[in-house]
This record gives sequence, structure tokens and C-alpha cells, in this order.
Amino acid sequence: MMLLYILFKDAIIPVFTKNQDVIELASSYSVWIAIFPPAASFGLILYGVFTGATAPIRNSMLISLAVYIAFLFIFIPVFHNHGLWLAFIIFSLGRSLFLAMYVPTLNRTLFKKCAIDAIS
Repeated sequence: MMLLYILFKDAIIPVFTKNQDVIELASSYSVWIAIFPPAASFGLILYGVFTGATAPIRNSMLISLAVYIAFLFIFIPVFHNHGLWLAFIIFSLGRSLFLAMYVPTLNRTLFKKCAIDAIS
């Protein structure tokens, strides 16, 4: 998706609007639109892995939210709306990182259960 957007953004944006001001504004934020899919994809895949494991998802979201709010206060005064986008990308990466930290625990739990089931 990122590559397609980068290659064809000049053709994609006008599909959604004919307003030249909106097209120019969307173009100025196009780098953030392109970065979002790889930043968010790993976390979305991990959400599927952790389906039913609500504590890791909740915890990773709360930590990501705290990081996001901190970066909002740091980046928005300096970079304005680009700072908002940067904080959102960091939030998305944080979800991936903080969920990935739970993978070893999930593996231990699953393998322990499999070993118990095999003995039974």
C-alpha cells in the first residue's frame, strides 16, 4: 500500500476530492499517509495473535496512549499538524512494540499448556 500510494498519490488524492486546496493540503501530509501502513501493520497482526488475551492488548494500548500524549505535548508546538502525525505514527509503532514484548510470555503459556495437554 505504501509503495502504491507513493507512486500514484497524484492520481489517488483527486479520486476523493476535486477541491484544489484539499488536494494541496493532502499532498503536504502525504509522507505521513505513506508511513502509516508499515507503522501500524505489525501491531494489527499482533492483535490477531492476541485475540482473547485482553490484558496484553489493554496494557499495550495504555502504554502507547501515554507515549502518544507525551509526544503530542513535545511535537505539536514545534511541528504543528506534522507533530500530530508524528505522534500518531509513534503511537502506532508503540502498539506494535509493546505487544511484541508480550510474545515470549504468550509462547511460554501456550507451550506449557500444550505440554500439559500432551501428558494428559
